[in-house]
Amino acid sequence: MSSPLQIYKADIREKGHLDDRAQTQAIMALDQLYQSIERGSVAPGSSLYLWGPVGRGKTYVMDCFCRALQGRAQRLHYYRFMQYLHSQLRAYQGNKDPLVLVAKELLSKHKILCLDEFFVSDIADAMLLGRLLKVLFEQGLILVTTSNVEPAELYLDGLQRDRFLPAIAMLQQQLQVISLRGEIDHRLAKGQSFNNYYFAASGSGLSASEQVVQRFESDAGDRLINRDLLLNIESRSVECLYQCEDLYCFSFQQLFVGPRSANDYIALSKIASCIYLLDVPQLGGVLNERKVARGTEDTYNINQRVANRPFVMAKGDDEARRFISFIDEVYDQRTQVVMAVAVALPKLYLGGRVEFEFQRATSRIIEMQSTQYCAEEV
Repeated sequence: MSSPLQIYKADIREKGHLDDRAQTQAIMALDQLYQSIERGSVAPGSSLYLWGPVGRGKTYVMDCFCRALQGRAQRLHYYRFMQYLHSQLRAYQGNKDPLVLVAKELLSKHKILCLDEFFVSDIADAMLLGRLLKVLFEQGLILVTTSNVEPAELYLDGLQRDRFLPAIAMLQQQLQVISLRGEIDHRLAKGQSFNNYYFAASGSGLSASEQVVQRFESDAGDRLINRDLLLNIESRSVECLYQCEDLYCFSFQQLFVGPRSANDYIALSKIASCIYLLDVPQLGGVLNERKVARGTEDTYNINQRVANRPFVMAKGDDEARRFISFIDEVYDQRTQVVMAVAVALPKLYLGGRVEFEFQRATSRIIEMQSTQYCAEEV
């Protein structure tokens, strides 16, 4: 049985991973936690919060820890964790304190939780998550989580943020905070060519979308291709241009314009091995004041109780949020994505309300071009 540190060193030696000082600091802390688990002597406050810019290897070092534990840890992306939480709360609706019952059920299966991409964008979810983690920590949960921001900056400038401050204080008390702010963006190092990102006509005179359709047909081979079908995803109808077994082709409008949530992309990633996107436009631009619509999608929604308050956004930011959510989910599940885009990747988002989050999506799209990503499975 290998420890996180042994797995990390083996990956450097055998897979050509770069030796990164910032990653080494995090892996040493993870290895120390692993050794404590093996001895059965985990002290309070041993949980870990790994944060830093995109591409610094936060998810990777956490996954080294998960690999070492060989199934003893529950590893979830934040979207899936929140989906699970809301589902269980509905199941326990009508009980005296359903949140405590959800916590007990979670702990009955796993005492160690690895949560990727921790972030807060909605005060209702923030309060819910704060209460749940309080109960879980009291019952002995060991948490390892990754984030792009340090705890003190979670939900920064969010509506009613003062209500979330006690939860931030609890996180700072319960978790060791480790920064991965190295100079190396490992995703840039991996993504050496852009074989799955089309943004200009080739010498054949085909548009980017025509090239992606041609790629879909080539990947489908002699298998039957279904055209213009209606999929049922999360009890909603989603139009699909082409489908061949586990290959699915959509237009940007079909997946990102209109009511969509992270749950839709979670469900889609379960049935698709490769998703082909056509007509992805340039997003973002000039900020302007808008009214927040009621009933916007979960995970990124703004609290419905403050709906219709002015909110500053750029044109296309709603679609950009959904696109970020989609990229996060397919990346987590190692689903392939082939896309036809209006512009080169550095110009895909012109700026706006989700500029910080879009940096993560950009970095992940780059890594998704790599041979290593294409060969990996969940």
